[in-house]
Amino acid sequence: MTLRGVDDDPELADFARRGMLAAVKKDTALAGRALRATVYFNDEEWCHEILDAASSRAFAACNQTNKAGTSSSLVLACWHGNLNLTRFLLSAGAQPNLEIPNGWSPLQYTANRGALDVCELLLSAGALVDQPSADGWTALTIAAHKQSGCRRFTTRGRK
Repeated sequence: MTLRGVDDDPELADFARRGMLAAVKKDTALAGRALRATVYFNDEEWCHEILDAASSRAFAACNQTNKAGTSSSLVLACWHGNLNLTRFLLSAGAQPNLEIPNGWSPLQYTANRGALDVCELLLSAGALVDQPSADGWTALTIAAHKQSGCRRFTTRGRK
């Protein structure tokens, strides 16, 4: 199976972009789903367009999780280690301590990934290093377990 990205077929990608923007303008409740899709593809320009189209629902879109409860836009940006997109989402209202239904926070995903620059950004935005997930893991314990560079933040972001 070959995975495809938005760059594989620019004409199809443009069609999808225009359709998604039109859908969000018509029903801003779709903004969260559209935003997660654009973050999944690491498309910063498209994310800006989606949040502009969402207007008053931009804050809600930034903090909406998927139906399975395993992801949010900020979690996806953090998982990809995309510093610019993470910064943009935080400035648009994404909550750094938003615990998605599976119990993990964006910082826990970032510590698992080992993206030091994104960890630093989340901590400066107020992310808590000792916020436990449902299974008891914190960003600190994840970083220590993974031996990621994020473990140096042992004294930052504590409650």
